[in-house]
Amino acid sequence: MKFSYVLSAFLATLAIASPIPSPESTDVAELDVRASHGGKGGHGGKGGHGDPAPKIEETNAYKVAKKAMPILHSLEKDHWYYFTLEWNRGSAPKDAETTKEIEEVRDELGFDHIGVVVGQVKETTTGRGKNLKTKKDFVATVVDMRKANANPGNTKKIIENYAPRSAEPKSTKLKYEGKTTANKASRAKISSNAQAYIDAHGIYNAKTNNCNDFAQAFLKTL
Repeated sequence: MKFSYVLSAFLATLAIASPIPSPESTDVAELDVRASHGGKGGHGGKGGHGDPAPKIEETNAYKVAKKAMPILHSLEKDHWYYFTLEWNRGSAPKDAETTKEIEEVRDELGFDHIGVVVGQVKETTTGRGKNLKTKKDFVATVVDMRKANANPGNTKKIIENYAPRSAEPKSTKLKYEGKTTANKASRAKISSNAQAYIDAHGIYNAKTNNCNDFAQAFLKTL
């Protein structure tokens, strides 16, 4: 038997017993390991777990409006809403109404006075990291009608910013009425619609032209 034949047989046997891994299998294994560890930066990649959730800060106006929303409804950022605002017994704003007139309105409505609140939900986020904060506000206007003088008893519109001093005001109650648009709820539009009613209903009457008559007519413009 020739030596070259014996050597060839020996090398063949050695190759079968100890196979040499192919380059392809090595590459796949390395890729699998890299993928399982999420790459540079650990879980979620570079940047770690991300910034914490912002701290939420709600103004009194936002809290009162949120509480007044119907079940299964919530205030949405940038949306416009309108409500009625009732002044409880003994809390009527000062105007030229007589005690008798206030009592007549109270007997009819169950409260002393009513107006309309119209506004937009706004959210502002500031800060970074642990100082990240989102402020939620209901930026709104109150409009109502009052008696301007005793004689002849002219009516007047009152337009003010809605700024409750407490998240649970005791003198007033906010009631949800609906959603509106920026055009209908602009300060200029509110003023012109309120003035149009005053121009057409210039004399106050506790039974036929009171604060509720104004409020119900104004609601129709929203």
